[in-house]
Amino acid sequence: MNFFILRVMKKNRFLIIGTLVWGLLSSGIAEAGAMPLSAASFVVLDAKSHAILYSRAPYSRRAPASTAKLLSVMVVLDHLGPNEVVRVATAATAVQPSKLHIAAGERFYVRDLVQAMLLCSANDAAYALAIATSGTVRAFSSRMNAKARSIGARHSHFVSPAGLPAQGQYSTAYDLAKITAAAQKYPLIVQTLRKRSATIKSINGRTFALRNTNKMLWNSGGREILGKTGYTRMAKHCFAGRIRVSNRDMLVGLMGAPKRADLWLDLKKLAAFPPSITKPQKKNPILINRKLNNRTKVKKIQTALKRAGYFKGPVTGNFGPMTLSATKKFQAANGLQADGVVGKLTWTKLKGYL
Repeated sequence: MNFFILRVMKKNRFLIIGTLVWGLLSSGIAEAGAMPLSAASFVVLDAKSHAILYSRAPYSRRAPASTAKLLSVMVVLDHLGPNEVVRVATAATAVQPSKLHIAAGERFYVRDLVQAMLLCSANDAAYALAIATSGTVRAFSSRMNAKARSIGARHSHFVSPAGLPAQGQYSTAYDLAKITAAAQKYPLIVQTLRKRSATIKSINGRTFALRNTNKMLWNSGGREILGKTGYTRMAKHCFAGRIRVSNRDMLVGLMGAPKRADLWLDLKKLAAFPPSITKPQKKNPILINRKLNNRTKVKKIQTALKRAGYFKGPVTGNFGPMTLSATKKFQAANGLQADGVVGKLTWTKLKGYL
């Protein structure tokens, strides 16, 4: 056990306080809820196994803001080469508010508009590439959603290639981490996210100075924190990225930090967390379900699973192995995280069978 000594000025006494914090952490008892982060929802995944290391409301639907641009860039690069030239559509120039101020008819290399999207979060660049890739924003958003599903980000629906507010658009912290994982396979994305600034030039001759919105590149305490920021009034401050601690990578999705300063502080806390204790926490889904759901609700769960064709046993109100197996199969079939835990999203789907 470690101790620290707090000197009490009154009567020159010393108060010796034993602290268990590091003792608990070194024993691997790092509860997700104990992470003192400001974000409304967050998740940290091990980059190799994708096991959840810490989380708070990881499947809660929230507006993604400009973190959606990570997914958009992947879709663009799946269809266009970095050295291809695209012409800016008139519709792209009307997009607000964060803009590069490109002109209709102006021509750019794809790689340069990608840099504008990822560094200074230019919305007009995002729309220009979306239209150049798919003809219309609607067709592009369909490709975004197909891409999201293919990489395991199944709790999201995207409408805007820039992540601007749109009806029916949402994502989750878990999905942002999955999108980040997929983005690591695109060298242009990783190379761009490492840049503090860049200068691009249109084929027409105009020059644009870009500066990265990720301030952790300047103040990360010696650890590499790469990623895409996002902000709207509804989404608040968000981040999708990767943290490298002692040669170990962690994938991060943070959503709903109240202020930008809170977002930076959250990332610093994660980067400073002792890497020796970043081990997946093994949890018993049966015990979790018994804690979350009383017998009356379990009966409803079993009834819904039975009507959906996944549960063959009697409706007893006892959440056991048969109910767990049926729940996992139901979740997998409905595009949910197949962890066997009946949370808000799974329950919403199940209620349709009652």
